[in-house]
Amino acid sequence: KKKKKRKFANTQHPIDASGVLEAAKFARWDEFKNRLLGHTELSFVDFNELPPGRSFGVVHQICFNGNRDALERLLELHPRVDLKLLTKYEQTCMEVAEEEGADDDFLEC
Repeated sequence: KKKKKRKFANTQHPIDASGVLEAAKFARWDEFKNRLLGHTELSFVDFNELPPGRSFGVVHQICFNGNRDALERLLELHPRVDLKLLTKYEQTCMEVAEEEGADDDFLEC
């Protein structure tokens, strides 16, 4: 018998495939910067949605970790990233940052 191939079985959301989300999630900022700069195929559209099965997008991971430089770098390269994008739990990135105790300097981004 032949196994039926599952459609999209080996495809990933571009943000997951690029490693940008994972680098932000684990606060590996040098890797984040290199992956962000190296994956020129990514667009603001990719950043403006939650990858399947994820609770947070890249912007939420950055804010969770309170890294203003990373947020500014992302917005510099992709100025149309939606800072009002909601997590699976209906929070914006700044609400995530505030919940995680970000300082006032970060919250004024």
